[in-house]
Amino acid sequence: LKALIRDNISRADKEGVGIFSSDDAERLLERSRLTWDDLVARRKRAGVRRRIIYTWRKTKPPPGRVRENAVYIPYKEFPCTADISIAGDRVALVPYDEPIRAVAIEDAAIASAFRAIFNALWERAK
Repeated sequence: LKALIRDNISRADKEGVGIFSSDDAERLLERSRLTWDDLVARRKRAGVRRRIIYTWRKTKPPPGRVRENAVYIPYKEFPCTADISIAGDRVALVPYDEPIRAVAIEDAAIASAFRAIFNALWERAK
């Protein structure tokens, strides 16, 4: 997971996009001994912006958890069970259940299709 995150940041050019369940992703990072602050710092050092669509399994996230360049969709409307990240020509999928694992697909057409889905959902959710 750590290698995938490093690789995604290096592939993102200026912007990466992602869809995830914030509280599930946070638990996954903790199990991997990573933090949100670490990821944000890595992206910042690399000059990568990130737009995200996120859910929150419980209720709407507390005000301190609202993310920059992000749109929130209630979990009941969008039950997200895996992190989806699109960076360059790669789509990375990371399920939240055990064991920790990831699948990366490097294909321009597939990345373009996932990016189109992301953009449509982004516009709908704004």
